[in-house]
Amino acid sequence: MFPELEASRNQPLSFKKFDEIVAKTGDQIGAPFCADCAQRIGAYELYQQTNQSVEALMTVLDLPCEENALDFIGEEVTLL
Repeated sequence: MFPELEASRNQPLSFKKFDEIVAKTGDQIGAPFCADCAQRIGAYELYQQTNQSVEALMTVLDLPCEENALDFIGEEVTLL
């Protein structure tokens, strides 16, 4: 389906590359917001798999603020 990925078949897909593929696919099928949804789902999965590490989430999403990162994935922001 993605011939440009044949050479790196055994390597994990970066979040950025995943987002590019989903965005391109969304454009081709007429669903331009597909990438946003996929990115939110992927970010949420990362958040859960890293035991709710906001730092990992901020790094992957390239966001400087915890509130923005949590808001992006739909988590309630509770500041102490």
